[in-house]
Amino acid sequence: MSLWKGLLAAIAITGMAFLASQAGGKDVSSKLIGNWTILDEKGNPVAQSDSVPTISFKPGQRLQAFSGCNRMMGSWSIDSDVLSIAHLPTTRMMCSEDAIAFEEHFGESLAAVQGFSVTQDGLQLRDSAGAVLLVLKKRIS
Repeated sequence: MSLWKGLLAAIAITGMAFLASQAGGKDVSSKLIGNWTILDEKGNPVAQSDSVPTISFKPGQRLQAFSGCNRMMGSWSIDSDVLSIAHLPTTRMMCSEDAIAFEEHFGESLAAVQGFSVTQDGLQLRDSAGAVLLVLKKRIS
């Protein structure tokens, strides 16, 4: 009889651990969802103007980004604390040379995202080595 009690206890503990891990993942995802302003790209401050670059993490793992000139659409996912951003087709508006150069770096940074940290001040998107690619601040809209 004690074997059965031990087995049931192990199943119950495993089930609770699974539910806790699922709740934690949803909590992290909910912290990402929203509109974010890009403050810094690879250590370079981003000018805050009328056409400030933004990223929007949407429900359903959809992503929209604005480089300051063109828009990007894609998807995002979290798997074992790894944030992945994929499928970034971009509009092709006429932009200044500076805007095009920033957009290329911005797109490369988004494609390289592998990690993140939500801080009291905002969000940091990181590459696989942990280097900060983008620093973002949540937009109040």
